[in-house]
Amino acid sequence: MKSSLPPSPANSSSSSNQQLIQQINSAANETPGSLLIFPSKKLVISNCQRFKQANSLYFKRTPKRINAKPGVGILQPNESKSIEIICQGFDIQSTDTTADRIVFVWTNVEANTPKFKWAFFSGDGVKRRKNIYIEYNH
Repeated sequence: MKSSLPPSPANSSSSSNQQLIQQINSAANETPGSLLIFPSKKLVISNCQRFKQANSLYFKRTPKRINAKPGVGILQPNESKSIEIICQGFDIQSTDTTADRIVFVWTNVEANTPKFKWAFFSGDGVKRRKNIYIEYNH
């Protein structure tokens, strides 16, 4: 699956973008049925008081102050979607954020499946997950 993604705000240099594109292309060729998630390691939140940012299925989070729109959905073959990550304001000085992360969980379904169902995640089917740690830039 080839994808052209916008450069990460944290890594805006040309060589960083080229490395990112190489990582994306090599990751896309590794495992059939894998899901490519960007950013892949951590999400940097610049303003803890008011935050809305679109980033690139089933979404979980460790802190309740983090939400996503949409939180669930179907991703068809060769389709990409943006998921809006929303952080509610909080006092960063008195809050332990070391374990904050978002988790994407997915499983394979038939192509052209029209609607998300929680039943896709019950039973013995293979489920995959991707942890993305959150760093607050205050």
